[in-house]
Amino acid sequence: MIENYLQPVIEEYTRGNYFAEIQQAREEFFSKTGQVNEDDPFFESRMALFFDWYIFDRKLNNSQFTPIKHFYRKKRDKLIEENLLCYRGLANHIHSIFNLLKIKKKDVRITDMSTNKGYIVNPGLMRLSLSEGDIFEGRIVPIGKEWWFTTGFCFHPKEATKFILDEIKKARLGEIHIYKDLILELASMKLKFERYHHIGPEKIYVRGSLGAKA
Repeated sequence: MIENYLQPVIEEYTRGNYFAEIQQAREEFFSKTGQVNEDDPFFESRMALFFDWYIFDRKLNNSQFTPIKHFYRKKRDKLIEENLLCYRGLANHIHSIFNLLKIKKKDVRITDMSTNKGYIVNPGLMRLSLSEGDIFEGRIVPIGKEWWFTTGFCFHPKEATKFILDEIKKARLGEIHIYKDLILELASMKLKFERYHHIGPEKIYVRGSLGAKA
């Protein structure tokens, strides 16, 4: 469902006048989270993370708005009510590290690890990829009375839960951008974990040489 509404935004802000900007944004994102190659098994999931970051987090050059907010402001007077509801939800999404508590027949129960607030989410096609106990970066979107996931996910090893919780507690004391930076750092650690299978997560999800920068 969400993909149908994101696609027009991606198409508008990755082509034409925005082609150079998307290339710049790609360099920015992968310099923060680690470089990937097209033949990497996790290439597609990393690109989904990138597009979410570009659409939802990165302000356009010479603008105070991200692509999703720019799109919403520009199109809102022309959208039918149903589409307006969806784009308003996308513009007001929640980006965080979540813990998946329960998988039910029609929905999943998750907790935002930054606020300890719980949500009931319609997982859509992601249901088959989710397991109870998962710790993951994701974005949830309010549409009507339901919450939905976007397409970008970063699943962290459960062995890293304590480290992630400790880092989130530290980030709570700062500005919102500190938490956003932490989410990017964790994505970088996950990439290292994917590449170095012989090294346990407890040696990657740390402050140090293999983990985040001290």
